[in-house]
Amino acid sequence: MRATTQLRSLLGEPGMLVAPGCVDALSGLVVRHLGFKALYVTGSGMEASMLGHPDIGLKTLTETTMQAGRIADAAGIPVICDGEAGFGSYVNMARAVREFEKAGVAAIHIEDQETPPNSPSVKSRRILPRDRALGMVKAALDARTDPDFVIIARSDADEISLEELVERSNLYLEAGADMAMPQIWKIDGEAYMDLPVDRVLEAHRRVCREVNGPTLGLALPTEVTVEQVERLGYKIFIYPGDAVQASVSAMYGVLKELRDTGTTKGYFDRNPRMDGALYKGMLRTDEWLDLEKRYSP
Repeated sequence: MRATTQLRSLLGEPGMLVAPGCVDALSGLVVRHLGFKALYVTGSGMEASMLGHPDIGLKTLTETTMQAGRIADAAGIPVICDGEAGFGSYVNMARAVREFEKAGVAAIHIEDQETPPNSPSVKSRRILPRDRALGMVKAALDARTDPDFVIIARSDADEISLEELVERSNLYLEAGADMAMPQIWKIDGEAYMDLPVDRVLEAHRRVCREVNGPTLGLALPTEVTVEQVERLGYKIFIYPGDAVQASVSAMYGVLKELRDTGTTKGYFDRNPRMDGALYKGMLRTDEWLDLEKRYSP
């Protein structure tokens, strides 16, 4: 079954689909090994891991689809990928959809920002006028050749207001987008991290209630559980940066230990290494060795 068809099937099942974020094939294998049914390729994480840059739209379409394709091939579960703002004009958007399809990605989200788009955690976002944003959504929809390829319309209009965010999400769904992705980084002009959890949850609850179709969500305080998120009304919820931040923290910690003490023993005394058999199993080492033996004289 194609990855796109797998994802469509998952979206037809009851309940919410949880998609952890990853940036490379190895992190994709971890997601699969832990039993998640889909994963999310984070644009911010890719920009940091591949280029060592903040999320300000510096990576290219080719870099993105090549990396997403490697992840999809290794993980073998449906991949939802950050499609940025289409990497340019309407025709760039059309090409982007076709390239993601060829890469084996099951879904992309596209956003209503100017190119290059900005992460709300880095700088203010420049929101497209409604007519141009609708044109980008329609260009993406018309470009797909696989009818099961899922196109998710993300709106960053929380930069303007929650009311504008809801209205735009509904416009994109009416235009034919398969899902809406209302980004709720700001609530009444304030970053959600600076607000009480109850107020943040109420904003998400309101948006899910007022958007007339399935929604993909992200950006909630870490103490909010999956069960709480599902009750808000999301069909997919992604965790873009958690695994990336945890891995960078671990790398920083072990290398700081080496620099400061001349050995990594103290770090691994506090943080045991991954079991070697588990690591080899995730990499399917025995399968690759058996394949080599099969053809060796």
